[in-house]
Amino acid sequence: MYKIKINSLLKPYGLEFTNSYRKDLKKLYSKGDLILIDSVIFLTYGLPNFINKLAIIIIKTDESKKEYLYIANIISDILKKDFSKKNKIICIGGGILQDICSFISLILFRGFDWVFFPTTLLSQADSCIGGKISINFNKYKNQIGNYYPPNWIYIDMNFLSTLKKNQFYSGIGEIMHFYLVSSRRDFLMIKNNLDLLLNRDKKTMLKIISRSLEIKKKFIESDEFDNGIRNLLNYGHTFGHALESVTNYKIPHGIAVAHGMNIANFISYEYGYLSKKNFINMQNILSKIYSFIYPKKFDQNKYNKFLLKDKKTLKGELNIILSNRLGKVFIKKQKLDDNFKKILNKYFCIYFNF
Repeated sequence: MYKIKINSLLKPYGLEFTNSYRKDLKKLYSKGDLILIDSVIFLTYGLPNFINKLAIIIIKTDESKKEYLYIANIISDILKKDFSKKNKIICIGGGILQDICSFISLILFRGFDWVFFPTTLLSQADSCIGGKISINFNKYKNQIGNYYPPNWIYIDMNFLSTLKKNQFYSGIGEIMHFYLVSSRRDFLMIKNNLDLLLNRDKKTMLKIISRSLEIKKKFIESDEFDNGIRNLLNYGHTFGHALESVTNYKIPHGIAVAHGMNIANFISYEYGYLSKKNFINMQNILSKIYSFIYPKKFDQNKYNKFLLKDKKTLKGELNIILSNRLGKVFIKKQKLDDNFKKILNKYFCIYFNF
Protein backbone atom coordinates (compact mmCIF):
# COMPACT_ATOMS: atom_id res chain seq x y z
CA MET A 1 0.00 0.00 0.00
CA TYR A 2 1.00 3.65 -0.50
CA LYS A 3 3.29 5.09 2.18
CA ILE A 4 4.75 8.54 2.76
CA LYS A 5 7.28 9.75 5.35
CA ILE A 6 7.57 13.26 6.77
CA ASN A 7 11.00 14.58 7.74
CA SER A 8 9.92 16.58 10.78
CA LEU A 9 12.26 18.53 13.06
CA LEU A 10 10.10 17.37 16.00
CA LYS A 11 10.14 13.67 15.15
CA PRO A 12 10.10 11.67 11.92
CA TYR A 13 6.69 10.18 11.21
CA GLY A 14 4.63 8.98 8.31
CA LEU A 15 1.50 7.35 7.08
CA GLU A 16 0.25 4.38 5.16
CA PHE A 17 -3.00 3.43 3.50
CA THR A 18 -4.68 0.38 4.96
CA ASN A 19 -7.67 -1.82 4.17
CA SER A 20 -8.56 -2.76 7.75
CA TYR A 21 -8.25 -0.49 10.77
CA ARG A 22 -9.20 -3.48 12.96
CA LYS A 23 -6.09 -5.43 11.91
CA ASP A 24 -3.93 -2.39 12.54
CA LEU A 25 -5.45 -1.90 15.99
CA LYS A 26 -4.56 -5.49 16.85
CA LYS A 27 -0.89 -4.73 16.11
CA LEU A 28 -0.91 -1.36 17.87
CA TYR A 29 -3.01 -1.73 20.99
CA SER A 30 -1.27 -2.60 24.26
CA LYS A 31 -2.48 -2.79 27.85
CA GLY A 32 -2.79 0.71 29.30
CA ASP A 33 -3.31 2.43 25.95
CA LEU A 34 -6.39 4.59 25.45
CA ILE A 35 -8.71 4.91 22.46
CA LEU A 36 -10.24 8.32 21.75
CA ILE A 37 -12.96 7.74 19.17
CA ASP A 38 -15.61 9.87 17.49
CA SER A 39 -19.10 8.86 18.64
CA VAL A 40 -20.43 8.47 15.08
CA ILE A 41 -17.50 6.25 14.11
CA PHE A 42 -17.98 4.16 17.25
CA LEU A 43 -21.69 3.66 16.57
CA THR A 44 -21.14 2.92 12.87
CA TYR A 45 -18.02 0.75 12.95
CA GLY A 46 -17.45 -0.23 16.58
CA LEU A 47 -14.18 -1.49 18.05
CA PRO A 48 -12.70 -5.01 18.32
CA ASN A 49 -13.51 -7.02 21.46
CA PHE A 50 -9.86 -7.30 22.51
CA ILE A 51 -9.86 -3.60 23.49
CA ASN A 52 -10.64 -3.00 27.16
CA LYS A 53 -13.95 -1.13 27.40
CA LEU A 54 -12.49 1.04 30.18
CA ALA A 55 -9.82 2.21 27.72
CA ILE A 56 -12.39 3.71 25.34
CA ILE A 57 -13.27 7.42 25.50
CA ILE A 58 -16.12 8.32 23.15
CA ILE A 59 -16.46 11.97 22.09
CA LYS A 60 -19.34 13.54 20.20
CA THR A 61 -17.30 15.95 18.12
CA ASP A 62 -18.19 19.46 17.02
CA GLU A 63 -16.38 22.80 17.19
CA SER A 64 -17.55 23.35 20.80
CA LYS A 65 -15.41 20.35 21.84
CA LYS A 66 -12.23 22.11 20.65
CA GLU A 67 -12.52 24.50 23.59
CA TYR A 68 -9.87 24.41 26.33
CA LEU A 69 -12.40 23.98 29.17
CA TYR A 70 -14.01 20.96 27.50
CA ILE A 71 -10.60 19.37 26.88
CA ALA A 72 -9.79 19.81 30.57
CA ASN A 73 -12.68 17.44 31.31
CA ILE A 74 -11.18 14.81 29.01
CA ILE A 75 -7.83 15.17 30.77
CA SER A 76 -9.60 14.61 34.10
CA ASP A 77 -11.08 11.37 32.72
CA ILE A 78 -7.66 10.23 31.52
CA LEU A 79 -6.06 10.87 34.91
CA LYS A 80 -8.64 8.61 36.52
CA LYS A 81 -7.52 5.71 34.33
CA ASP A 82 -4.47 3.46 34.49
CA PHE A 83 -2.59 5.56 31.95
CA SER A 84 1.00 6.82 32.10
CA LYS A 85 3.61 8.50 29.94
CA LYS A 86 4.79 5.11 28.64
CA ASN A 87 1.36 4.43 27.12
CA LYS A 88 -0.11 5.93 23.95
CA ILE A 89 -3.43 7.30 22.75
CA ILE A 90 -4.97 5.93 19.59
CA CYS A 91 -7.16 8.57 17.97
CA ILE A 92 -9.96 7.50 15.60
CA GLY A 93 -11.87 10.42 14.12
CA GLY A 94 -11.64 13.60 12.08
CA GLY A 95 -9.78 16.87 12.40
CA ILE A 96 -11.53 18.08 15.55
CA LEU A 97 -10.66 14.93 17.46
CA GLN A 98 -7.15 15.15 16.03
CA ASP A 99 -6.72 18.63 17.53
CA ILE A 100 -8.06 17.44 20.89
CA CYS A 101 -5.85 14.36 20.98
CA SER A 102 -2.67 16.07 19.82
CA PHE A 103 -3.18 18.89 22.35
CA ILE A 104 -3.59 16.42 25.22
CA SER A 105 -0.66 14.30 24.00
CA LEU A 106 1.57 17.38 24.03
CA ILE A 107 0.66 18.94 27.39
CA LEU A 108 -0.13 15.93 29.60
CA PHE A 109 2.91 14.35 31.30
CA ARG A 110 5.04 16.71 29.14
CA GLY A 111 4.22 14.62 26.09
CA PHE A 112 3.54 11.02 25.10
CA ASP A 113 2.99 9.02 21.90
CA TRP A 114 -0.18 9.02 19.86
CA VAL A 115 -1.35 7.33 16.67
CA PHE A 116 -4.01 8.64 14.31
CA PHE A 117 -6.70 6.95 12.22
CA PRO A 118 -8.27 9.86 10.27
CA THR A 119 -11.87 9.12 9.32
CA THR A 120 -12.90 12.17 7.26
CA LEU A 121 -11.76 13.25 3.81
CA LEU A 122 -10.44 16.51 5.24
CA SER A 123 -8.32 14.78 7.86
CA GLN A 124 -7.07 12.08 5.48
CA ALA A 125 -6.06 14.48 2.70
CA ASP A 126 -4.82 17.41 4.79
CA SER A 127 -4.78 17.77 8.55
CA CYS A 128 -3.31 14.35 9.40
CA ILE A 129 0.16 15.60 8.46
CA GLY A 130 1.83 18.86 9.40
CA GLY A 131 1.64 18.52 13.17
CA LYS A 132 -0.46 21.61 13.84
CA ILE A 133 -2.59 21.81 16.99
CA SER A 134 -5.42 24.34 16.89
CA ILE A 135 -7.79 24.92 19.81
CA ASN A 136 -10.61 27.48 19.88
CA PHE A 137 -11.00 30.05 22.63
CA ASN A 138 -14.55 31.30 23.20
CA LYS A 139 -15.82 32.00 19.66
CA TYR A 140 -12.39 32.73 18.24
CA LYS A 141 -11.12 30.01 15.91
CA ASN A 142 -7.77 28.27 16.45
CA GLN A 143 -6.28 30.73 18.96
CA ILE A 144 -4.39 28.20 21.11
CA GLY A 145 -1.99 25.61 19.77
CA ASN A 146 1.44 24.30 18.95
CA TYR A 147 2.98 21.52 16.87
CA TYR A 148 2.92 17.84 17.83
CA PRO A 149 2.48 15.27 15.04
CA PRO A 150 1.36 11.68 15.66
CA ASN A 151 3.93 8.90 15.66
CA TRP A 152 2.17 7.26 12.70
CA ILE A 153 -1.01 7.64 10.64
CA TYR A 154 -3.19 4.90 9.16
CA ILE A 155 -5.58 5.90 6.38
CA ASP A 156 -8.52 3.57 5.85
CA MET A 157 -10.64 5.01 3.02
CA ASN A 158 -13.51 2.67 3.93
CA PHE A 159 -14.48 5.26 6.55
CA LEU A 160 -15.33 7.68 3.73
CA SER A 161 -18.20 5.54 2.43
CA THR A 162 -20.46 6.58 5.31
CA LEU A 163 -19.34 10.19 5.54
CA LYS A 164 -22.20 12.69 5.39
CA LYS A 165 -22.41 14.76 2.21
CA ASN A 166 -21.62 18.06 3.91
CA GLN A 167 -18.49 16.55 5.51
CA PHE A 168 -17.40 15.05 2.19
CA TYR A 169 -17.83 18.39 0.40
CA SER A 170 -15.96 20.03 3.27
CA GLY A 171 -13.04 17.71 2.61
CA ILE A 172 -13.01 18.57 -1.08
CA GLY A 173 -13.13 22.27 -0.24
CA GLU A 174 -10.01 21.90 1.90
CA ILE A 175 -8.29 19.74 -0.71
CA MET A 176 -8.93 22.36 -3.38
CA HIS A 177 -6.53 24.88 -1.88
CA PHE A 178 -3.57 22.54 -2.47
CA TYR A 179 -4.40 22.26 -6.15
CA LEU A 180 -4.88 26.01 -6.65
CA VAL A 181 -1.65 26.85 -4.81
CA SER A 182 0.45 24.12 -6.43
CA SER A 183 0.34 24.45 -10.22
CA ARG A 184 -1.84 24.62 -13.32
CA ARG A 185 -1.10 20.93 -13.89
CA ASP A 186 -2.47 20.00 -10.47
CA PHE A 187 -5.49 22.25 -10.99
CA LEU A 188 -6.32 20.44 -14.24
CA MET A 189 -5.88 17.13 -12.44
CA ILE A 190 -8.56 17.88 -9.86
CA LYS A 191 -10.77 19.66 -12.37
CA ASN A 192 -10.77 16.58 -14.62
CA ASN A 193 -11.38 14.22 -11.70
CA LEU A 194 -13.85 16.27 -9.66
CA ASP A 195 -17.02 14.46 -10.77
CA LEU A 196 -15.50 11.06 -9.96
CA LEU A 197 -14.31 12.42 -6.63
CA LEU A 198 -17.78 13.75 -5.79
CA ASN A 199 -19.12 10.26 -6.52
CA ARG A 200 -16.53 8.78 -4.11
CA ASP A 201 -14.77 6.66 -6.72
CA LYS A 202 -12.11 4.80 -4.73
CA LYS A 203 -9.30 4.98 -7.29
CA THR A 204 -9.90 8.71 -7.71
CA MET A 205 -9.99 9.29 -3.95
CA LEU A 206 -6.68 7.45 -3.55
CA LYS A 207 -5.09 9.52 -6.34
CA ILE A 208 -6.39 12.86 -5.07
CA ILE A 209 -5.66 12.19 -1.38
CA SER A 210 -2.12 10.94 -2.02
CA ARG A 211 -1.33 13.90 -4.30
CA SER A 212 -2.71 16.35 -1.73
CA LEU A 213 -0.41 14.86 0.89
CA GLU A 214 2.58 15.06 -1.45
CA ILE A 215 1.91 18.75 -2.10
CA LYS A 216 1.55 19.48 1.61
CA LYS A 217 4.68 17.44 2.46
CA LYS A 218 6.80 19.83 0.36
CA PHE A 219 5.53 22.84 2.29
CA ILE A 220 5.95 21.11 5.66
CA GLU A 221 9.51 19.99 5.06
CA SER A 222 10.49 23.43 3.72
CA ASP A 223 8.85 25.44 6.50
CA GLU A 224 7.46 23.26 9.29
CA PHE A 225 6.71 26.07 11.74
CA ASP A 226 5.02 28.59 9.44
CA ASN A 227 7.87 31.07 9.21
CA GLY A 228 7.69 31.48 5.44
CA ILE A 229 6.38 29.50 2.49
CA ARG A 230 3.99 27.31 4.48
CA ASN A 231 1.94 30.44 5.18
CA LEU A 232 0.78 30.23 1.56
CA LEU A 233 -1.35 27.25 2.58
CA ASN A 234 -3.43 29.77 4.54
CA TYR A 235 -5.00 30.64 1.17
CA GLY A 236 -8.75 31.00 1.75
CA HIS A 237 -8.45 30.29 5.45
CA THR A 238 -8.45 33.79 6.94
CA PHE A 239 -11.74 34.59 5.19
CA GLY A 240 -13.08 31.08 5.76
CA HIS A 241 -12.33 31.03 9.50
CA ALA A 242 -14.13 34.35 9.95
CA LEU A 243 -17.10 32.93 8.03
CA GLU A 244 -17.18 29.91 10.32
CA SER A 245 -17.08 32.09 13.41
CA VAL A 246 -19.69 34.66 12.34
CA THR A 247 -22.14 31.86 11.39
CA ASN A 248 -21.45 29.99 14.64
CA TYR A 249 -19.86 27.10 12.70
CA LYS A 250 -23.00 26.32 10.70
CA ILE A 251 -20.78 26.15 7.61
CA PRO A 252 -18.34 23.18 7.65
CA HIS A 253 -14.69 24.17 7.65
CA GLY A 254 -13.73 23.08 4.13
CA ILE A 255 -16.81 24.65 2.55
CA ALA A 256 -16.00 27.89 4.42
CA VAL A 257 -12.47 27.67 3.01
CA ALA A 258 -13.88 27.25 -0.52
CA HIS A 259 -15.91 30.43 0.05
CA GLY A 260 -12.74 32.00 1.48
CA MET A 261 -10.69 31.18 -1.61
CA ASN A 262 -13.33 32.74 -3.84
CA ILE A 263 -13.31 35.85 -1.63
CA ALA A 264 -9.50 35.99 -1.86
CA ASN A 265 -9.67 35.63 -5.65
CA PHE A 266 -12.35 38.33 -5.88
CA ILE A 267 -10.15 40.73 -3.89
CA SER A 268 -7.19 39.78 -6.13
CA TYR A 269 -9.31 40.60 -9.19
CA GLU A 270 -10.55 43.90 -7.72
CA TYR A 271 -6.96 44.92 -6.93
CA GLY A 272 -5.83 44.02 -10.45
CA TYR A 273 -3.61 41.12 -9.45
CA LEU A 274 -5.78 38.44 -11.07
CA SER A 275 -7.25 38.45 -14.58
CA LYS A 276 -10.98 38.02 -15.08
CA LYS A 277 -10.31 34.84 -17.08
CA ASN A 278 -8.33 33.27 -14.23
CA PHE A 279 -10.88 34.41 -11.65
CA ILE A 280 -13.77 32.81 -13.56
CA ASN A 281 -11.74 29.66 -14.27
CA MET A 282 -11.12 29.11 -10.55
CA GLN A 283 -14.61 30.23 -9.55
CA ASN A 284 -16.21 27.65 -11.85
CA ILE A 285 -14.61 24.79 -9.95
CA LEU A 286 -14.85 26.35 -6.47
CA SER A 287 -18.56 27.01 -6.94
CA LYS A 288 -19.19 23.26 -7.19
CA ILE A 289 -18.13 23.11 -3.55
CA TYR A 290 -19.16 26.39 -1.93
CA SER A 291 -22.60 26.44 -3.56
CA PHE A 292 -23.49 23.44 -1.38
CA ILE A 293 -24.00 25.81 1.58
CA TYR A 294 -24.37 29.58 1.45
CA PRO A 295 -24.30 31.66 4.65
CA LYS A 296 -27.45 33.37 5.77
CA LYS A 297 -27.46 37.09 6.54
CA PHE A 298 -24.82 38.00 9.11
CA ASP A 299 -23.45 41.15 10.72
CA GLN A 300 -20.60 42.32 8.50
CA ASN A 301 -19.05 44.33 11.35
CA LYS A 302 -18.80 41.12 13.36
CA TYR A 303 -17.25 39.40 10.36
CA ASN A 304 -14.61 42.15 10.20
CA LYS A 305 -13.89 41.72 13.92
CA PHE A 306 -13.33 38.00 13.42
CA LEU A 307 -10.95 38.81 10.56
CA LEU A 308 -8.91 40.98 12.91
CA LYS A 309 -8.78 38.12 15.43
CA ASP A 310 -7.14 35.83 12.90
CA LYS A 311 -4.01 34.38 14.49
CA LYS A 312 -1.84 35.70 11.65
CA THR A 313 -3.01 39.30 12.11
CA LEU A 314 -0.19 41.55 13.37
CA LYS A 315 -0.63 45.09 14.69
CA GLY A 316 -4.04 45.42 13.10
CA GLU A 317 -2.84 44.25 9.68
CA LEU A 318 -4.24 41.12 8.07
CA ASN A 319 -1.85 38.69 6.40
CA ILE A 320 -4.01 37.56 3.51
CA ILE A 321 -3.12 35.23 0.65
CA LEU A 322 -4.01 36.58 -2.77
CA SER A 323 -3.56 35.14 -6.25
CA ASN A 324 -1.90 36.19 -9.51
CA ARG A 325 -2.89 33.04 -11.38
CA LEU A 326 -3.17 29.29 -10.93
CA GLY A 327 -0.23 28.09 -8.85
CA LYS A 328 0.92 31.62 -8.05
CA VAL A 329 -0.24 33.03 -4.71
CA PHE A 330 1.40 35.59 -2.44
CA ILE A 331 1.10 37.16 1.00
CA LYS A 332 -0.22 40.70 1.29
CA LYS A 333 -0.35 42.79 4.43
CA GLN A 334 -3.73 44.46 4.44
CA LYS A 335 -5.33 47.01 6.73
CA LEU A 336 -9.06 46.74 7.24
CA ASP A 337 -9.56 50.17 5.68
CA ASP A 338 -12.70 51.58 4.05
CA ASN A 339 -11.72 50.48 0.55
CA PHE A 340 -11.11 46.91 1.67
CA LYS A 341 -14.43 46.86 3.55
CA LYS A 342 -16.17 48.11 0.39
CA ILE A 343 -14.70 45.23 -1.62
CA LEU A 344 -15.88 42.73 0.99
CA ASN A 345 -19.32 44.34 1.01
CA LYS A 346 -19.43 44.17 -2.79
CA TYR A 347 -18.61 40.45 -2.64
CA PHE A 348 -21.31 39.77 -0.03
CA CYS A 349 -23.87 41.65 -2.13
CA ILE A 350 -23.01 39.76 -5.32
CA TYR A 351 -22.43 36.25 -3.96
CA PHE A 352 -24.41 36.12 -0.72
CA ASN A 353 -27.26 38.39 -1.88
CA PHE A 354 -26.87 40.60 1.18
